[in-house]
Amino acid sequence: MLTIVVYHYVRPLAETRYPALAGLDLARFEGQLDYIARHYEVVSLADLVRVSFDTTQLPHNACVLTFDDGLADHYTYCLPALIQRKMSGAFFVSSDAALGRGPLDVQLVQHILAACPDVQVLTAEIAALYESLPERASLPNFGALHAQWAKPGRYDPAEVIFLKRLFQVALPAASVRWLLDRLIGPKLGTDRATFAREVYVSLAQLRVMARMGMEIGGHGASHRRVTGISSDELRLEVKGPWSLLDEIGIRPDEPRFFTYPHGAVDETAILAVKKAGYAGALTGERALVKGIVARYLLPRLDTNDLPQTAEASPNEFTIALRAEAS
Repeated sequence: MLTIVVYHYVRPLAETRYPALAGLDLARFEGQLDYIARHYEVVSLADLVRVSFDTTQLPHNACVLTFDDGLADHYTYCLPALIQRKMSGAFFVSSDAALGRGPLDVQLVQHILAACPDVQVLTAEIAALYESLPERASLPNFGALHAQWAKPGRYDPAEVIFLKRLFQVALPAASVRWLLDRLIGPKLGTDRATFAREVYVSLAQLRVMARMGMEIGGHGASHRRVTGISSDELRLEVKGPWSLLDEIGIRPDEPRFFTYPHGAVDETAILAVKKAGYAGALTGERALVKGIVARYLLPRLDTNDLPQTAEASPNEFTIALRAEAS
């Protein structure tokens, strides 16, 4: 079996402007890397290609470390921690953010949530703004949307899930931008351009990461879901990162991977990723990778699925690897 772990925000949270951000504290990340060093052998996605996606040819405790969203955290904090431990990582970038086309909605929403301690108050403010949307007449009632999407998730309460789904799924792009434009200044105290410079990894930093042996892959152009969109939109989302990888110096003969934004995937999306030339793709499914795998549906564990201290006892996922090996 193969373990693939996914990370997003990694930073010393208490020292930042957004201590309530749903991320992994840097000390706990380093503790988890030390746990992984004790119980796993870190390999690359290229190693998986080398054995033709047959995990039985990898070390029995093989582990791939992946990082989504192309965040500045990954260069500032994750890269040094990996290099110190002689580990590699695979970093997946949304090309619009890396190319300076402005911040992505997903990060804006996450930071607005972190900046607002009372999510009920934030929901009420957004409900009031909603009534003034230019497209309001063609949109559902806010209460109906709340009833549809306010369901608790694995990590978030119902109200947080509702606001995420409101911006991710329920509203058209023009309405999302209109609402966010009225929240960014009051809630984050900044503008779109400044926020983007602070949050995302730069092209120069990506080039450094690639030269230091890190894998760089695609995570959509604008991080929108690649399901339920037109064929032209899908092609742009999937191919957008491909030209970015060319620009940062990833050789054409190196295997390139894709991670589906928000974990959303269907057969049409898989075909588009294959056609674009990616060697494989990773999902949001929570599972270990077993045997000869479906290369465009590789599951991953979340960082919360493994212990985050070096001295922790092996947990269920680590024990499962040992049982399989024996």
